[in-house]
Amino acid sequence: MDRKYVEEEIEERSGIRKKNFIKSYLKYFCYIASTLIITALGDITGRIFINAEKESIIFLVLILISFILMFIFAYSNGGVLKKIIFFIEPFLIGLCLSYAKSVNIILCLIITFLIVSISIFLGYFSYEKIIKKDEKIIKKMGKFLFVCLIVSLISNLLNIYLNLPEIILPTIILFSFYIFYDSIRFKQEILSTENCIISDDKILFHVMKMYLDIMNIYANVQAINDDNN
Repeated sequence: MDRKYVEEEIEERSGIRKKNFIKSYLKYFCYIASTLIITALGDITGRIFINAEKESIIFLVLILISFILMFIFAYSNGGVLKKIIFFIEPFLIGLCLSYAKSVNIILCLIITFLIVSISIFLGYFSYEKIIKKDEKIIKKMGKFLFVCLIVSLISNLLNIYLNLPEIILPTIILFSFYIFYDSIRFKQEILSTENCIISDDKILFHVMKMYLDIMNIYANVQAINDDNN
């Protein structure tokens, strides 16, 4: 009788964990979808109301505000402010993207979608096959990617003056690995909790990291497309 009760208890907990796991991922992807929709609205708004050639100063102001909001988002304790910034930031980035004069936006979106989808897919299934067996791998990967990110930022700053299109492809590869890494970290955090429940604030934080990875890939795909036209 006791054994049967224990088995039923284990089965019930397993069912609860599975249900909460799916719920967390649904929230995750819904939030990602909402950021991309808001970004598209920002892009459309910018292309209609902003003259990119004459109002370049607005671009610099938007970038500055975006950085300030990201800093506040990263260090805020959560709550209403974090959620407000979460929905404002994609609109500002969309306005910034409207300054790009890419003629093949649909092609850029398709390429970005394929890169992101493959990276998330590989990250999700790699956790069970590789990372779960030795979680030190993910820590080493995080440190390595951080060093690569610093190098990438320096290279992109130099690229403003040197105009080196060769660094664009390595940047896309770097952020593809970041998507792979971030998808693993999200799954790892969910499974590390007792009932596979994480707070909305933590989900928003993971979504924002993934969103910025996606935007970096999209912006660089656009840059390659513009160089080829």
